[in-house]
Amino acid sequence: MRPAIAPVLAAVAVLAAPSAAQATATVLTDSPCYLTNRTVRLTGTGFAPSTQYTVSLDGAALGPGMTSPDGAFEGKLGSGHLGHLRHQRHIVTVSDGTNMASAPFEVSRFTASFDPAAGDPRSLLVRFSVYGFGLGAMVAPTVYLHYLSPSGRAGSTVRVGRTHGACGSLGRSRLHHLFPFHPRTGTWHLQFDTHSRYSAASRPRVVRTVVVR
Repeated sequence: MRPAIAPVLAAVAVLAAPSAAQATATVLTDSPCYLTNRTVRLTGTGFAPSTQYTVSLDGAALGPGMTSPDGAFEGKLGSGHLGHLRHQRHIVTVSDGTNMASAPFEVSRFTASFDPAAGDPRSLLVRFSVYGFGLGAMVAPTVYLHYLSPSGRAGSTVRVGRTHGACGSLGRSRLHHLFPFHPRTGTWHLQFDTHSRYSAASRPRVVRTVVVR
């Protein structure tokens, strides 16, 4: 599903560009990954000076803009929605008719879940999925799962797995027991985060509730 896009990209910045003999058109996004409904900021250099350029996303035209006198521009578009998807990769392309450059970016939900989601929690075997835990991280983080008992006491911690990609995601972990111990009756809180020790202040984090009867 294609994100909702602002129809026109404004060329407002004057950026340093290589000499005409060495100029190579380039386009960059300000991040390799975004959550849904965020602003994707573009910068470009090496295009023809004071020339109209066009922008397309995944091959679909978005709108025009005008480069600065040194062949640079800045613009923006929306990261959009994902619909039923959890993750999607896009390619944004800019062309002035002579020069063309492209840049990839990814869009992700921020979520954690397990599958299957129904069954006896005392014996259920599941695969965990986590998305969007690595935004802004220099290295794809490892995600952990902490178990909080019905009384609020922190108990066991399980290593879910190492994430990958620009968004820090793990589509399907290896098989785990939903509870690696025999849980007592009550409402348990399962906290996914990137720390090997539990803390209520951990960020980023996702908390899921499991009722054991």
